[in-house]
Amino acid sequence: MIDTGLASSVDQLLEWIVEPIQLTRAQYQEAVAVYDEMRLWLHDPSSGLAKHTILIYPQGSGALGTTIRPKGRVEYDLDAVCLIEAAGVSPIALYQSVLVRIKHHPKYGSLVRERDRCIRLKLKDKFHFDLIPAIPDPERGGTFILVPDRKLKFWVGSNPLGYIEAFKTAETLVLEEVAKRDWIPVPPQEPAREKSVLALLVQLAKRRRDVFFDGADVAPSSILLTTMAMQSYRGVQSLGSALLEFAEAMKRRVMAAEGQPLVVLNPSNPGENLAACLESKPCRDALEELVSTFAGEARELSEAAGYDEIYRLLRTMFAESAEFAMKRAADEVNRKRASDGLRVTPAMASVTAARPRPSQRIPRNTFYGGAWVH
Repeated sequence: MIDTGLASSVDQLLEWIVEPIQLTRAQYQEAVAVYDEMRLWLHDPSSGLAKHTILIYPQGSGALGTTIRPKGRVEYDLDAVCLIEAAGVSPIALYQSVLVRIKHHPKYGSLVRERDRCIRLKLKDKFHFDLIPAIPDPERGGTFILVPDRKLKFWVGSNPLGYIEAFKTAETLVLEEVAKRDWIPVPPQEPAREKSVLALLVQLAKRRRDVFFDGADVAPSSILLTTMAMQSYRGVQSLGSALLEFAEAMKRRVMAAEGQPLVVLNPSNPGENLAACLESKPCRDALEELVSTFAGEARELSEAAGYDEIYRLLRTMFAESAEFAMKRAADEVNRKRASDGLRVTPAMASVTAARPRPSQRIPRNTFYGGAWVH
């Protein structure tokens, strides 16, 4: 088992790995600007939709705080729901009414792309904004919604707010009350140090998937990884321990279903199996390879005997994000060493106060680039 000092360092490194894979401040601000402009456009009295009660809210990773920048490309995304209280409307009629309104937007109308279940605004080389038209589900009530599927020409059930609530419950947070509101803001962007362990865990899992598959279309979906992380999380506050717990739980769950369909039910929409897309053998084989590799790496990381081994594992798992974390660790130690009366402890990025020894000279640290040198 890794010693306490190393375990603390692993936790810190994993947190720092998340920093460079999050949206930049400029990317976040641009996404929020598009979201705000769309909600104002849809609510404007000049809109044919204005006669209806409309609730607009973010969904998916943007609402959960688990968005990461896609590996190998600069495009990122934000998803939102446009919930319209319109009785007796057909799926295609609802979709078309929202589509027509967005196409008339003076700035974004020309960027519209029609998708099966959403309307996409594609900003070249930046990001895309997916707006999902929906109506309340009259049978199930609560936060359940019906989404038009253009290909099926039918309603498809969903419950994005219920999913957010399930995730926040797992984080031991409470979903903000949304009654009598016509929109919900995009949550503020949090630095990695302020995120919950669960949110960081999801971001790390998504990045490991991206590095492992390198763009291959057999990669498991983000909502599948998020749900499995949420269902396995038990409140542990050590990020390294949480990573190991999740990776091994995911492997047990996938391997236990050998020869049988894998079932991972959506906690907010129990009739939906989030693993249904893995029924093809290539996708299932790819998932099994990922969970086996990930669990083995997490176990090795928990038993690492020194910083060289930790660095090697993190670089394999998270590629260039690990390079950022190692440099951040070196910079942090060097910054603290430059202060008066500091002594380096056995933990890589930790320092404690101490009187300097007259004969003691502490050289600059480089915890990256191949070797741990002092």
